[in-house]
Amino acid sequence: MVRHVNDINSVDMMGSGVVCVTKQIAIGPKDGYDGFLRVFIVQPGGKSPYHSHPWFHANYILEGEGKVVIEGVDHPI
Repeated sequence: MVRHVNDINSVDMMGSGVVCVTKQIAIGPKDGYDGFLRVFIVQPGGKSPYHSHPWFHANYILEGEGKVVIEGVDHPI
């Protein structure tokens, strides 16, 4: 299924250390895909705590700045 990001419901992220982050699931298991393509919007001052996954995890940054941790090393974005 193809849809525009404006047509996908946004959900406020919850959890310890999550501040001002919303998520949209663009493609997922309901669409016949085993993984997820998700859109995260992090507001100024927002953050998600350091965490890791046992599966492939990609970040594609459209605008703004921050940092991403890869194998324990901070990388500015």
